Amino acid sequence: MSKELVTLVGPVSHMDVDTTVSGSFQNGTGSIKTYKRTMFRVGNRPAGMNGTPSIKVGDVVTVIGTEGGTFAGYAVRNHTTGVDYTSPAGLMGTLSRIFLIMPLFLTGSCASMGASSAVFGAVLSSPLLAIWWWGRGYSVRMKKANAMLATLPPPPAMAV
Repeated sequence: MSKELVTLVGPVSHMDVDTTVSGSFQNGTGSIKTYKRTMFRVGNRPAGMNGTPSIKVGDVVTVIGTEGGTFAGYAVRNHTTGVDYTSPAGLMGTLSRIFLIMPLFLTGSCASMGASSAVFGAVLSSPLLAIWWWGRGYSVRMKKANAMLATLPPPPAMAV
């Protein structure tokens, strides 16, 4: 199942940034993480993108992403400011490769204890392989979106 990348072009409206804070902090130590997601409309079509690209209401943008209930943006070009915002494809690719290597070590260490342990290790590895497959697909789409962004033509003239 492959999700095709498509482009969405138009002026930005109804912009909002969602911030999620998680973690704990006690007695001067801990870990706090902040996750930001930018939600906006492009030509009255709902779209979302991880992070906070510098766009504002009225900017003309091209968003590259996948179709769904809300258009999932991977990369965006702000034609008003001339700035491109790309996806972290390299990081996602590295993380997916780690999830490919982990099952090999798990199955190998179980195989040293016998054939039935090797089968048990392979069964335990299946969720890791599923995570690898998901991460690999996501990474490939990010790389394609970043490559498409570099080849975009100028936007058509927008009526304001």
